[in-house]
Order: sequence, then structure tokens, then C-alpha cells
Amino acid sequence: MLFLYLNYLLSSCLSVVWGCYLGQTESKMNKMNESIIFQLVNEQFERALRSIL
Repeated sequence: MLFLYLNYLLSSCLSVVWGCYLGQTESKMNKMNESIIFQLVNEQFERALRSIL
């Protein structure tokens, strides 16, 4: 259970980092998309946290 949670956490962090990297190399439109992606990942993270606790 804990391994799955850590794996999920790592993949979420990597996707956010990748989104930020792409956002820096692309236009402002992409930055807006990146913030939306970040919000979605954040919501999923909170849900996962609640389901564990």
C-alpha cells in the first residue's frame, strides 16, 4: 500500500516538473495549461491522501 502511494507521489511530482519544464520552453498559453494540470494533480494528490488517512 505504501509503495503504491510513494510510486503515485513520484509520478505526480515528475509530471509537474515536466509540465514546468515545457511551460518554460513554450508560450504563455502553455503556462496556463500547465497551471491547470498542476491543479488537477494537486486535487488527485489530496484525494489519495484522504483515502489513505
